[in-house]
Amino acid sequence: MTNKVAEVGRRPARWRGVIIALTLGALLGACSLAQTAYNQSPTLASWWVGRYVTLSSEQQQALDGALTRLLAWHRQTELPQWEAWLRGQAELATAEADSAKVCQRAEALRPRALAWGQAAAAEALPLLRSLSNEQMRQLRQRVAQRQAEWEDEQGLTNPKRWREQRMETTTERAELWYGELNEAQQAWIAQQTDAQTGEAAEWAAQRRAKQSAFLAVAMAVRDPAVPAEQAQRTLRAWWEQAIAWTPQAQQSSCNTWAGLHARASAAQREHLKNKLLSFAEDARALHAP
Repeated sequence: MTNKVAEVGRRPARWRGVIIALTLGALLGACSLAQTAYNQSPTLASWWVGRYVTLSSEQQQALDGALTRLLAWHRQTELPQWEAWLRGQAELATAEADSAKVCQRAEALRPRALAWGQAAAAEALPLLRSLSNEQMRQLRQRVAQRQAEWEDEQGLTNPKRWREQRMETTTERAELWYGELNEAQQAWIAQQTDAQTGEAAEWAAQRRAKQSAFLAVAMAVRDPAVPAEQAQRTLRAWWEQAIAWTPQAQQSSCNTWAGLHARASAAQREHLKNKLLSFAEDARALHAP
């Protein structure tokens, strides 16, 4: 098996439902490294948090404990369900799949994302409530900074660069699943990318809106007068909105992947099947005591 963590995590994926549900990262690592990568996901998540806010030693210790508990929960509760989903997709990999079927299969992952949000909300609340006013100021500042960096990386102010970026990203994602793309698939990606050129500003605006909503929620749940259960519901409600697609964006993604699959050769579909099965084997190995 030759799964590559770096290829999965390097850029935001178009098939967002899959990536969100794999929040712990590193699940689908190279077989010889899968266990190590998965076990190190709390360290990677801690590093990511550190990019947004500088924690005290006590807060860092609390974060490390929360991430360790989340990993244990994910290993025992989620990995078996991921294995089942991956094996189910492998059985369908060589068959035809129109846009409606692609959307249906992606939507089946939503419960996994919601379950993650529920578990994470309980662990995140104590840390959020421990943040000082200065740390919140830092968080707001760094969120804005990361957003600006992301927009620059995506080429949102340069249509030509944006097109190249989307082409490259979509091609990398597709080749992870299908192997080297044929000419028809490459042409399809170009066609879909050109059709989405006008959506760049909308995507950036939606991302900014979701970040602003998170900052507002973080401020609200810090109020000690708000009961913990109510605060967790608020966090879960934000998460549910954060992972939601607009109907247009969801349909666009499903159309892209359905079109790629329709243009896939028998060998490419077999490659997809084997890739899904290898991911399922990784999940089984990681779940095993």
